[in-house]
Amino acid sequence: MPRNRSGILPAIIQPFPVGQMKSQDITRILHTQTPLITARLALRPLRLEDASDIFQCAHDPEVTRYTNWDAHRTVEDSRTFIDQTIAAYQRGENTELAMELKIEKKVIGTCGLVAVSAEHCHGEIAFAMAKQHWGGGLMAEALKATLAFGYGALQLNRIWAKVDPDNINTIRTLRRAGWQFEGTLRQDVKVRGTFRDVNMYSLLKTEFATSSMK
Repeated sequence: MPRNRSGILPAIIQPFPVGQMKSQDITRILHTQTPLITARLALRPLRLEDASDIFQCAHDPEVTRYTNWDAHRTVEDSRTFIDQTIAAYQRGENTELAMELKIEKKVIGTCGLVAVSAEHCHGEIAFAMAKQHWGGGLMAEALKATLAFGYGALQLNRIWAKVDPDNINTIRTLRRAGWQFEGTLRQDVKVRGTFRDVNMYSLLKTEFATSSMK
């Protein structure tokens, strides 16, 4: 099958009209059109046996510095997260995938779409990766594959990202890639006992065509 310039396999076109997808269709697509393959990664649905690898990523305070969820304290916390994600798969609300290194067969983080709405053709992108793999371009691979999947197979029209205003590196990455700043949700989340602002960025399907994340 031909690849685009990013090296990502193109999404398979669905047989039903855009905007008429149902939540069960998202569940089916998730399980039939993953893993998403990049040069170094296989992005695939989470499994309970991933709990130990997920814990190695999610227990690090540096990884969770700008998230609205707490660092995992035990492997059981990671199992609970996986259980909740699998349940959301079945509801067609979540396509958050394990980032598995193809050669090592090790999960180093997650990347995917949460709060997915088949009715409104939108979703929120969420991602986290173990600190020892930062800076090597792996997250860029995962994001490109996830966006191609979202705008392609899942037929989404809008994907947004919620970013802590202090998370300068992520904000710079989104801006360079053409994401549009929509505004600040004041004290939108309560994180570790403190109300925090959230910056909203979005990328439309038409904008993705010229984005550096394609």
